[in-house]
Formats: sequence, C-alpha cells, structure tokens
Amino acid sequence: MEEIIMLDHDASTIEAGLPSSEVKGRSTTLKPVLERSEGYEAIQQEMVPALADAFSAFTDSAMNLSVTYKNLEKQLERVNKELEIKNRQLNESLQEKERLENYLRSILESMNSGIIAVDLDGNITMFNKSAQNFWGIPASEAIGKKYQEVINKEAPILMDTLKTLLPYSHEEVIQSPKNGALNVESSTSLVRDENNQVLGALEVMVDLTEWRKLEEQVQRVKTLAAMGEMSVSIAHDLRNPLAAIQLSAETLQNGECSAQERRRVTTDILEGVNSMNKTVSNLLSLTRPVTLNLQIVNLARLLDDALLLCDYALRQNKITVIKDYPKWGLNCEVDPEQFRQVALNLILNAVEAMPNGGNLKIGARNLEDNSLIELRFEDNGIGIPQELHQKIFHPFVTTKKRGMGLGLSIVHKILSSHSAGIAVESKEGVGTKFIIHLS
Repeated sequence: MEEIIMLDHDASTIEAGLPSSEVKGRSTTLKPVLERSEGYEAIQQEMVPALADAFSAFTDSAMNLSVTYKNLEKQLERVNKELEIKNRQLNESLQEKERLENYLRSILESMNSGIIAVDLDGNITMFNKSAQNFWGIPASEAIGKKYQEVINKEAPILMDTLKTLLPYSHEEVIQSPKNGALNVESSTSLVRDENNQVLGALEVMVDLTEWRKLEEQVQRVKTLAAMGEMSVSIAHDLRNPLAAIQLSAETLQNGECSAQERRRVTTDILEGVNSMNKTVSNLLSLTRPVTLNLQIVNLARLLDDALLLCDYALRQNKITVIKDYPKWGLNCEVDPEQFRQVALNLILNAVEAMPNGGNLKIGARNLEDNSLIELRFEDNGIGIPQELHQKIFHPFVTTKKRGMGLGLSIVHKILSSHSAGIAVESKEGVGTKFIIHLS
C-alpha cells in the first residue's frame, strides 16, 4: 500500500500543477495532511480500480498500436516490393517499346521505297532514306515543314488523301537531283490509331525506272519476234497462192489447153489472188487504228446476218446452229460493220474447229439490270491447248495448219475499241467457248 499511497501523492501533486522537482521535497509534508483529511481512505479505495483499468486500457492500446504498426510495416514492405516489380516491368516495357521503335525505324529506313508521312496539318513527320534520295533533300530539312514547301509536285496526292480521306495511286515522272528523271509509282493511305482515329497520311513511292526499261527491252524483243513470225507467215501465205498462179500462168503460156481447162486455170489464178488479198486485208485490219461508226443496233439482227453469210460454210461442214438469244431487247451502241466482222470471225473459227461436223451454240442475254450484254459462241470441236489460253488473242497464234492466226487478234482489237471484253474457256477434245461482255 505504501507504493500506492506514494503514487497517489505524486498524482495529486501533479494534478495540482506542481513541477516534478517539487514533488519529492513536499511529499512528506503533504502525506500527513492527506492522512488527516476526511474520506482519504474512501478516495484511495475508489481510485485504485480506476487507475488499474486505465493502466490496463493503456497497455492494451499500446499492444494494439504495436501490432498495427507491425502490420503497417509488413504492408509497406509488400507495397514496396510490388512497386519495385512494377517499376522493373515498366522499365522492361519501355526498353522493349524503344527496341521495337528502333527496329521499325530501321526497317523503314532500309526500304527501297520512299516513305513520307504527314500529320493532320500537312507537316512532314517522317522522311526515310529512299525519300531523301528521290528528292535530294535531307530529313533534317524536311521533317516539321509543310509537305508543299518540301515536295514540288503537280499532283500532290498525299494532300488530296488528307482532304478526301481516300487513298490514291498513280504513276508519274519526277526529277531527282541525284538520279535525273525517275518513273515513280506513288500510293497514299491514311494513318489511324487503335481507335480508328485519323492521325495523318502516308505516301509510298516505288521507283519503276529500271522496271520500265526492262519492259521496253522485252517489248522490243517481242516486237522483233513477232515481226519474224509475221514474215514467215506472210511468206508462207503468199508463196502458196503465188506458186499456184505461176503454174497456172505457165499453163496458159504454153497454149496447149482447151477452153474448159483455160477457165479452170483462170479460176485458180483468181482464187490465188483473192487469197493474197485476204492476207493483206487481215494485216491491214490488224495494223490500222479502228475507226468506229457507233449506232444503236439490235445485236440479234447482227448475229442473224453473220449466220446468213456463213450459211454455206456451216452446211458444207455439217454444223448445226443452236440460237439461244431473243429477237428483241438486245440493243446496244456498236459499229455494225465492225461487230459483224467479230461474229463472222468467231463463227468461222468454230467451223474450222469442227472438221467432222458438230454443234455451234450462239447465246446472248442482258445482265445487271440491262446495263451489260453477254454473248457466247460455244462449239464442241477440237478445243485449244492449255498452254495457248493466255496468248490465243496474240497475232500469229493459231492451232490450225493453214492461216496466219490473225482472226482472233482482229476480234480482240475490235472489241477493245468498243471497251468490251472477251474471254475463252476451252478443253482439248471437248470444245471452246468465247464469252463477250458489252456495255
């Protein structure tokens, strides 16, 4: 109890506002006074439980604070570790992004195609090495400037793409300070982000100069080869009738033939002349530009006229004609004479493909709301070898022993002048189908 009494004295002294230095000196003086005070024992008994409870509560709070502090320390340590991991991952991600950007930049700089990118205001944001070579301008002088200030073009299609939001492509000749005149194919497209928002536009320029030179060389070789083939074909087609004419002329010169024999020889001479005239006419048809006299005509009537002109050849070769087209409703704008020539050539081509007779089916119909007419010439003849499908419309290409191979070339030329297309489907031993589309 002595300790508790002293504690009470100290607490009372402290509550009285005395400094701790005076407590020790006055405790012995206050104690007799307090002991003589009335109710001292009662006060003492009441304060002990309260102080014990307060001390117990303080101890519990201190322990709780200690536990909470330790938990906070653990949480802080965990958060620090997580932040360290996140920072490391972020650094790795930034390094990977930088590596990828450098890789993509290296690819773009290494491309042979010139690449120019602009933002929405037309300022150049990219100007790769090939673009620098094309225009003779370093990237440092191009990036950040307006496209029109750097690139001198009559048709700046990149700016058109920014205005219309549409891609463009065309071929042009540019003057390169380093390489002179260049044939360049330029194509543009929009640059969009992951949300499909337009960020700018991109122009890709491909140098076609060497390619065009190679094309010209190939074309010259093809021309020379075609001239050689033409010379052989013309010589063959002219020599045969000339030989017949010479023989007939020599027969007449001898004078040892009857009137009937003279008429036969004269007929042979005329046939030879007609054959040579046909050869020359075909050559002229192939080389002359096509002059069209366009008229609105009924194609059914033109097909009927062509069949009538070929009637003798069809009957002689036992060809059955199957008409699969209406008499009316096939009106379109063509040159009647030229288109009749197309039908004649295709019909006679089918006749020659069926030496033992067969069927020729000619069909026509309107397509796509009457805006397109399809014509079909289909036979069940000998067919065309697969290797000739891609060049069957070239001059001097033929599967026949006789003829120069100009008929289909003339057909293709006439149809091209009408902006019409023709395709072929054929299988050896089964037959051939020519399909024409007229607008």
